[in-house]
Amino acid sequence: MRHGPAEVSQAGRRLGTDVAEMARDDVVVVPSPSDLTCGACPFREPCQAMRLGQDAGPIVSSRYRERPPDILEEGRLGGGAWGTGRGAAPPGFRGGEAR
Repeated sequence: MRHGPAEVSQAGRRLGTDVAEMARDDVVVVPSPSDLTCGACPFREPCQAMRLGQDAGPIVSSRYRERPPDILEEGRLGGGAWGTGRGAAPPGFRGGEAR
C-alpha cells in the first residue's frame, strides 16, 4: 500500500517523538514478562514473582546457584592481567625488559 506525503511525514514525526522519549535520561523501563516474550528465559519465574509483588527469594535460593569465580588463563581472551586498549603489554610482561 502506498502512503501519501502527509502520512509519511506524520510517521516521521511519531518516530522522532518515540526516539526522543527513549533517549531521555529519566526514562523508566517497566518489565513486562510474559510466556510469549520470556518463554526460554532461565530467570522467568523469579521475574514474574517480583512482578506480582511476591518475594522471589525462595525461588532464587532453591533453584539457582551462585556462579563460581572465573578462572582466567593468560593468553586467552579476557585472561590478561592488564587492561585492553593500551596498544602494548606493560613493561616486563612475559620477561620483556622495561625501558
